[in-house]
Amino acid sequence: MNITHHFFKVLTLALTLSLVACIEGGDGGLAGMTGDNMLTGTAAAGAPIIGQVTVKDALGIERSVTIEANGNYSIDVSGLTAPYRLRAEGTVGNRTYRLYSYAEEADIGGTVNITPFTDLIIANAASQLAENYFNSTNPATLDPVVIDEQEAALKIKLQGVFNALGVDAAVSLLYDSFSTDHTGLDAVLDAVRIEPSTVENIYTIQNYIAGTSITDNVMELADTGTLTCATESGWDAAADGGLGAPIVPYSFDDYETVVKDCGAIDVSMVNIAGSAFTSGTETITLNDTGKAATVNDPETGTLVDTSDGSNITFHWYVEQASCTACTHSYLVLYTDSSIDSDLPSLFWYQQTVALTGISGANGEYYSFVSYDEQSNYSDIDRSSGIDGQIWHETQVLN
Repeated sequence: MNITHHFFKVLTLALTLSLVACIEGGDGGLAGMTGDNMLTGTAAAGAPIIGQVTVKDALGIERSVTIEANGNYSIDVSGLTAPYRLRAEGTVGNRTYRLYSYAEEADIGGTVNITPFTDLIIANAASQLAENYFNSTNPATLDPVVIDEQEAALKIKLQGVFNALGVDAAVSLLYDSFSTDHTGLDAVLDAVRIEPSTVENIYTIQNYIAGTSITDNVMELADTGTLTCATESGWDAAADGGLGAPIVPYSFDDYETVVKDCGAIDVSMVNIAGSAFTSGTETITLNDTGKAATVNDPETGTLVDTSDGSNITFHWYVEQASCTACTHSYLVLYTDSSIDSDLPSLFWYQQTVALTGISGANGEYYSFVSYDEQSNYSDIDRSSGIDGQIWHETQVLN
C-alpha cells in the first residue's frame, strides 16, 4: 500500500460503485469438503502434521481421526455437543507438535484450521495456554467476537510477513482453506515460529524474514502489542463491498504515539507544494496556486491514473501536530462530492500524513506514516473513535 495507490483505489472504487448504483439502482480435497456433521480443515506447522486430530465436545467426549498426508482432516461430530475444542498432535520433520483450535456449531460444514496461528488465537481468547484450555474439565465458552479480535491482533503482528510474501492479510487464519504447498498462508507458516516459552502464559513469535522475535502474554485479553514505529493496521480490501477497511483500527492518539516513536521530521510539509509522487501509472500532484495551504484556505490536488484516464480532485493543507511535546506538521488530504462532483454524495476520505524520513542521494525518498479514515468505517471527527488505519510507505518525490 502506498500514498498514491491506496488513496486512488478507494476513490476509484467509490466512483465505480456510484456508477453501478446509477445504472442498476484453494485447493480441493478434504479441506474443501462440506457436510452437515463434518468439521474439516488443514493441520499444519509449515508442513503437514503427521498424526491425528482430536475433537473434544462441550461434555468432554473425544473423537479422533488420522490427518491425511497433505495435512487435511475431516471429522464427523454427529452426536457431539458444541462448542468443540480441537487438537492436532503429531510430528513435522523431527519436531513434535500439539496445536489447538476451536469450533462452534455454526462452523460445522466449513473450514476450521489447526496451526500455530490458531493455537495462539485460542490461547489469547481463553487467556491461558491453548493446551491448558483443551485439557480443562470445565472450560468457559469462548466469545466469537473475542476470537475475531484476537485473530485481527495476531495478523497485525504478522503484517510484515504478509507484506514480504505478498499474501493478502484479509485471509482468515482460522477459517480459510489452504494448501500445504509453501504458498499463501502456508508460506506465512513457513516464515514464522510460534510456541509457548518457558514463562507460563507467554508465547514467543519468531519472524524468520525480519530476524526478530516478540512475546505475547495471553493473559492480556486486549493485547494487540505495544504501539511502536512498526505498528500498522493491515488492510482488508474485501470489506464493505470492496471499499475496504482496516483489519485493526486505531485512534488518532494511537497514531500520534506511533509517529512519536518513528521520530517525525520537523520540516514543513508545505515545502512539497507543486510536487508530485508517482507510483506506477498513478500520480498524485500537490498543486501550488499561492493559497495558504491551511484548513481554512486549502490547496487543491489531483490524482491521475494514466492506465484508464481516471482523475480525482482533492484538497490538501498543512497543520501543526497538537500532541504533547510534538513539533512536527502533518499533511492532510481530503475529498468528498463537494470537491469532486463525480464522487458519491455520502462518500468522503481523509488522510493525515507525517514525514518520518528523507533519504537518497538527492533527497528524493520520503518516508511517511499515515492515518486514513473514510466514510464506510470512520466518523468525520478524527479525534474521536478508534476507527482509523495506520500504515507506512516510502515514496519518490518527483
